[in-house]
Amino acid sequence: MYTLFSVARLATGMGNGSDRKVASDHVEQNDIMNRDEDTCMTIDEEIIRLEQKVKSEAIQNHHKLHPVIFWNPPPLVYLDELTDELHLNAYTKDFKARSLQGEYFYEPKAGTVLSAGKQTLTVTFVPTKAHKYLSVTETREVTVHRRRPQVQWDFPYKEIVFETVLAEEHFSGVQSELPGGSFTFSHSKDIRLPIGIHKMTVEYEPSDEYRHNYSRGYASVTFEVVGTYVPIVWEIPFSVESYAFFTKHIEAMADARTTVVSSPAKTLTRYEAEVTPGSRRRNRRQQDAKQAQQAKEEAARPVTPGPVYTPDCTVIVTTLPSAKRSSAFFAGAPIIYPEPLPSWLYGAQAVFYDPDKQESEFVSGRFEYDPPEGAKLNAGTYTIRMTFYPDDLLRYRITKDSRRVNILKSPVPLDWPLNVGITEGALLDETTLNCTNLLNLPGNYVYDPPAGTGLLEGRHILKVQFDPEDSTNYHSASTTVEFQVRHKKIPSIAWSEPPDIVHPFPLSKLQLNAACRGGGFYRGRFVYEPDFDAV
Repeated sequence: MYTLFSVARLATGMGNGSDRKVASDHVEQNDIMNRDEDTCMTIDEEIIRLEQKVKSEAIQNHHKLHPVIFWNPPPLVYLDELTDELHLNAYTKDFKARSLQGEYFYEPKAGTVLSAGKQTLTVTFVPTKAHKYLSVTETREVTVHRRRPQVQWDFPYKEIVFETVLAEEHFSGVQSELPGGSFTFSHSKDIRLPIGIHKMTVEYEPSDEYRHNYSRGYASVTFEVVGTYVPIVWEIPFSVESYAFFTKHIEAMADARTTVVSSPAKTLTRYEAEVTPGSRRRNRRQQDAKQAQQAKEEAARPVTPGPVYTPDCTVIVTTLPSAKRSSAFFAGAPIIYPEPLPSWLYGAQAVFYDPDKQESEFVSGRFEYDPPEGAKLNAGTYTIRMTFYPDDLLRYRITKDSRRVNILKSPVPLDWPLNVGITEGALLDETTLNCTNLLNLPGNYVYDPPAGTGLLEGRHILKVQFDPEDSTNYHSASTTVEFQVRHKKIPSIAWSEPPDIVHPFPLSKLQLNAACRGGGFYRGRFVYEPDFDAV
């Protein structure tokens, strides 16, 4: 103990400042402790030797320069590793601001993960020119922030219908990367939100096990509270004239009307009558009459709460006892060019079924259609788009719907007054090929046989094909006529001797009264020379 005390006293008594500290660090204290007692010098001799050694080292270090370390590591976040580029990047200069070469030894080393809080970093610089510069050690305090845990919220609702109560399903789907902990929501359950865009936030509090290194986590979702969807009801009348091709049984359903609900439905049901061919025609007529009566009663039934207006609505289509079926969503009575879009296409109504009150009510508002009523369109298939703007926008949402309408090509009626007699050997010309169309449309007439053809005696069929120039809106038309070509006979002329006349009386029927004879009556005219009234 005396020896250690003497060495410590000697070390602390030498030099000043840093030189004194450097000298004491190089004192070989273990030299005294490790010597054998038999060969050990006396204590005074050992002290003298060590004193000389410390003095020598102090004199040497007194002439070395002291480097300056520049080092400012940035804060970290928990789980971020120490890196040479960001944190362990100290550099050294001398008193003349010259960069020094050497080795740096850091504690802790690169790749270490520090806990959250205040942590101490240490660096030791050993210069390459150790004979000229001292080795120096510096420490820095760095802040390690708590990491914010990742919170995911799987919120599947882009829209929530007005007056919907926030329930358990709206708060589910929240997960954190850490086990345990608790979630706190910005909105509570069992509340109704007003119409508009809303943001709901959840806060995650880690458990005690992770709270030292993790802060609170947050997640948010944005959704819109929209007005109640209003089903749109369109009444489609069926026209007898337009559906004449559905067979004569459609006449019994002239006044039938079909109610079509365009709101989304899980099941769309159609009721159609089947036509039984063969020997059951009598029963079929009775069934058709019965079904037509049922359709009339169904159309006349007033609007009442029922399956038509509930979310599980049913589309009821007026029965059509024909092999050709009519789609409930493809217009009602077909429109023929150039008819304008009729008013029955624009009879939509907004009907809302309140499940709490168990009743239906008409929703007031404004309907806009594109194209509008009365528009004249070319033949083809079009989509009529409807937008309903309810008066109460705080409760109901703007609703859009559409339906298709088919504008048919117009037929072209032809008129062919073929009332002239044709005899064998006569050529077809404009007097016989004189077909016209009642719409006065420009186009091309093609006759078969063509003009200039001579026909033999007998029955013949003359055909014509009319192709209008406006083939987009008008059908091509064709027709046939049947006529008789008569045999050409040579008639005989019977002309009795004309009576004498007294000058200056002119020629009259008394003298010019020739007649045609020869097995029949011939139409024609006589040409006299001199002619009537000649003197």
